[in-house]
Amino acid sequence: MTVVYRPEIDGLRALAVLSVVLFHAKVPGFENGFLGVDIFFVISGFLITTIILREHAGSGFSYLNFVTRRARRILPALGVVTIACMPFAYWLMLPDALENFGQSLVATTLSANNILLWLTSGYWDLSSEYKPLLHTWSLGVEEQFYVLYPLLLIGLFKFRRSALLIGLSGLAVLSFCLMVYELNRDAAAAFYLLHCRAWQLLVGGIAALTATRFEMKPSEQWAGLGVVMMLASMLPWPAEGSLLPVHMVLATVGAALYLLWASSNLRVTWPFTQRAVVFTGLISYSFYLWHQPVFAFLRVALFEEPRPLAVALAGLLCFGLAALTWRYIEVPFRSPTKVPPRRFWPMIVITTVASLFVGMAMHFSSGFPERLNYPDEQGAAGGAIAYNERIRRILPNIVPANKELPVVLVAGNSFARDFANVLIEAGLSESLTLVYRDDVSACSAEWSNDQKQLVSSVDFVIFAGVTYGRTCIEGNVAASGALSVPFRYVGPKHFGNNPNPLVRMTTEERVAVRLKVPEIILIRNASQKKYLRNLYIDLLPVLAEDGRHIRVANDQGILLSTDNIHLSKAGAVYLANELEHLMPEIFQLAKTRRPIETAQ
Repeated sequence: MTVVYRPEIDGLRALAVLSVVLFHAKVPGFENGFLGVDIFFVISGFLITTIILREHAGSGFSYLNFVTRRARRILPALGVVTIACMPFAYWLMLPDALENFGQSLVATTLSANNILLWLTSGYWDLSSEYKPLLHTWSLGVEEQFYVLYPLLLIGLFKFRRSALLIGLSGLAVLSFCLMVYELNRDAAAAFYLLHCRAWQLLVGGIAALTATRFEMKPSEQWAGLGVVMMLASMLPWPAEGSLLPVHMVLATVGAALYLLWASSNLRVTWPFTQRAVVFTGLISYSFYLWHQPVFAFLRVALFEEPRPLAVALAGLLCFGLAALTWRYIEVPFRSPTKVPPRRFWPMIVITTVASLFVGMAMHFSSGFPERLNYPDEQGAAGGAIAYNERIRRILPNIVPANKELPVVLVAGNSFARDFANVLIEAGLSESLTLVYRDDVSACSAEWSNDQKQLVSSVDFVIFAGVTYGRTCIEGNVAASGALSVPFRYVGPKHFGNNPNPLVRMTTEERVAVRLKVPEIILIRNASQKKYLRNLYIDLLPVLAEDGRHIRVANDQGILLSTDNIHLSKAGAVYLANELEHLMPEIFQLAKTRRPIETAQ
């Protein structure tokens, strides 16, 4: 099989990388630009299958040589980018974010960031736009595929070519079905894990196998259809839930059609074969590697979303860094003559060990919280998530029998646990029996008999963060009122969109900072307060003197929140000191006693 350079494939790479970059730049109209990754998967499957088939038909396929070439292609540029990220992460990120970065650094180095993102996705996960190594999940998928796929082909080579095609097609269908199944069960698994993404790489492999078995003449119609399908998949129409597979199929099949029938001399491929476009495709790997760290660190460094001009300049910086990385890292390291194995492997080992060491240090140090110069006793508190989750452990979820102290039920999600910590820090756990539940809500259905029995057995109910929907609030109000149990609703709190810049400030500067509360929070707070009136606990006047700009640290400069919506220990203590003004009735209740029930 003759090796023929196809510039139109580099043009397709340019389309894929530009769509992803514009998506992460939040350019309007590119809300579905993330599907560029799907196109990359198809290209990768097509090219590596073509390489394996060519070598198998020639002198023979060597698995070791294949893995070595993949290492030379992927690892040097990746190592440069990850090492470049380390000092910026240390300088710009708060401890929680730096700890998360360290975990991603280790996972990326081990080709497993997709697995880490799957394991850590959920309620407490950091916002993706502040994760510099978020994009390396796709490298994890590809690298895992590169390890397994050649072994699969070696096994299938023992059969006829038709059996090979049938085998790959069957696996692709199975993988697609697994993805659709996981979308309804575990959306993160469907997005990040190999078994749900392999079908796109396999479609590329099927295209390569088809191209080598049949004489595929260039076709304006079929290549044009592929382009239309890819562009249609990225149009700004909904790509969530059950519609996501439709977009993915359009992008994947469109890319396969293009690879099968495109040629550099077709009219439809003219835009893809222009010099600037082809060059963008040539540097697409480095461009992809640089864009997410640059955009993420730009956002991490600012309290508010960067202006469009700043994002545009960051994009140009990414392109420049990509061109330099391609010229001085990618190209030389791919050549065994320019960078022989005796130099290549020691450099890779050193880079790998350094990345693992730094990443584990960031993780096990909990993000080096000493950078904030907290007092020792406060700095040692740390662990905002553990501090919130401890409520599940230290508070009962049923009313203890024969309790003399008044019983207060705190109902809701993590925001309710926040308020439970406020009650504890106010010393009320000594004079009240606090009970916590996360399942007392009229949002999805009316209260069950067990829930009604629980609520009727307590003296007071505090709802916090169960939901912000009017229907749910009305249901809880009606249910509580029907049981004649006094209750209060705790309003939302929000400590600014991005608290990371606080890490670079002195104690005095943190004390003075006031961050803008997002407009949606202000609207939500005003709406709930208007409806609930004196049954509503409004936290914003306590935290934001003017009602719109919130303080982020106490008088010692210790952050009230480390993730912008949940309370740190210092935050709970701060609100506890204001609690008697917010809820005098709870302190009045704490002065009473319950009659002790006796057995008849």
